[in-house]
Amino acid sequence: IRPEQQVCNLLFISPSIFQEFYFKCGAHPTTDSETSVALNLVTTNSRCITCITCTDIRSPVLVFQCVHRHVICLDCFHLYCVTMLNDRQFVHDPELGYSLPCVGMFLVMFL
Repeated sequence: IRPEQQVCNLLFISPSIFQEFYFKCGAHPTTDSETSVALNLVTTNSRCITCITCTDIRSPVLVFQCVHRHVICLDCFHLYCVTMLNDRQFVHDPELGYSLPCVGMFLVMFL
């Protein structure tokens, strides 16, 4: 997954201030100096399941931990993250930190 940079659009804050979020496959080797988080929900789509958003069959995909195990392709997940970040819809969980609900919105299950 490629790094993404988003500009903060808040009033009274310089438009040059931005926040970076980096995700990577959980199998990717990690060092202490890395700032990205291993996202072990990214996996190959060996069962050819369609993306819940665009209905394409792609690989790799992210599998949400909801009861329905919704699958989203990485391009749609990227757009989902950017949209939720811009709308300030990340949810703070005491154990996980900031997270997102399942894109299916059937149940609020966090990443």
